[in-house]
Amino acid sequence: MLRPYFKLENVINGVFTVANKLYGLQFVERKDIQVYHPDVRVVEVKEAGGRHIGLLYMDYFPRDSKESGAWCGSFRDQSNFDGKIRNPLVTNCGNFSKPTTDKPALLSIDETKTLFHEFGHALHSLLGVSIYPGGKRVPIDFVELPSQIMETGYGSRSVKDLRQTLSDRRSNTAESY
Repeated sequence: MLRPYFKLENVINGVFTVANKLYGLQFVERKDIQVYHPDVRVVEVKEAGGRHIGLLYMDYFPRDSKESGAWCGSFRDQSNFDGKIRNPLVTNCGNFSKPTTDKPALLSIDETKTLFHEFGHALHSLLGVSIYPGGKRVPIDFVELPSQIMETGYGSRSVKDLRQTLSDRRSNTAESY
């Protein structure tokens, strides 16, 4: 029996599409921004009208100097202290299998769900508005809400249809990629 896998690129495009449909967000890859590791990609997050919201650093592959697991963090929180707006610099991390020269990075269903979940945390950090840095502290039961919305959305009928469109079934031949 073949086990379904999803190309990481398709999952990223899927999560961006869901965030666009839910919140009107735009995601533009920025290759002009310096990164701390060559595997890291930076995406500028914008409102539907083009206003800059923040930057998302996507760090999805394992390396010796990196913790295991998946998480969301920030290099700088959003704030508006003294009337000076500081946009957030958010990181979304995972330890998914790296692509090879002939095969793309493939995620299992659970890893896909994890990426949607952690992306929900990133949205919380990107979209929250506060005067003070770190001011988006919320009760423990709310901190998971944005992640649960994305995770629940991951399983909804419309997202299942989207996943079906974006996914490829893994096969034994490299040509299918």
